[in-house]
Amino acid sequence: MPEKLSPLSSPKARFLNVPANISNHHALVDSEAFNRALDTALLEYQGMLAQRAVKSPADAGMAGMALVGAQELTYILKGLSEVPKIQPQVRIVDQLPDDTGARRQ
Repeated sequence: MPEKLSPLSSPKARFLNVPANISNHHALVDSEAFNRALDTALLEYQGMLAQRAVKSPADAGMAGMALVGAQELTYILKGLSEVPKIQPQVRIVDQLPDDTGARRQ
């Protein structure tokens, strides 16, 4: 049973909160069909960028950054079901420490 998460939880934390998501995603990412489709989509995207008219160095830079973004998205997509080794700890502070001398209402 998934635990109740904070509304401020990251999308990945919400994804990892459902055990079926993890196993299904591992199966998807390990499949030959998925990897072939992803490689083909990246090559298609690179071809689209190469066909754009480059009129300035800024255009070339934007195309390069678009390729970096596509690689980053691929990395995130493939690693979506990987649980971080160190889980972030949420510390809830609902009271002031006694030694501050602050007045409580």
